[in-house]
Amino acid sequence: LAYGQRLASGMKLKTFYLRRMSQIVITTYVAMIASLLVVVVIPEYRNSFMPSFATILGCFAFIMHWIRPATWCPAPPSWTVEALIPCWLLYPLLRRLVETLDKVGGMALMSSMLLLYGVSFGPLLSLYFL
Repeated sequence: LAYGQRLASGMKLKTFYLRRMSQIVITTYVAMIASLLVVVVIPEYRNSFMPSFATILGCFAFIMHWIRPATWCPAPPSWTVEALIPCWLLYPLLRRLVETLDKVGGMALMSSMLLLYGVSFGPLLSLYFL
């Protein structure tokens, strides 16, 4: 909602991505660095939590939990940022699609919602009911 009107009035995608990502990613990096420093400084944590360099790199690239969901990353809540980045990247495109479907008519929008529901939950439901 915060960016919908701005994007509709001509905000460039580059500006959207810079504004949306920079604040959150920088804040998350600060929290990750602080968390990593705590682990390095306290011996008990260092022996228990210290991840490999490759894992730390994957955490800072926001891909580690997509590869190994149970991995410990510095600032453990950073997995939420990993999960939201694809949503933020897709938002401007999906917003345009929804607006176009809404202009076509209610049935087009409803059909696309049912299709997305099927794609999202269909495989999970088939695991439990087939």
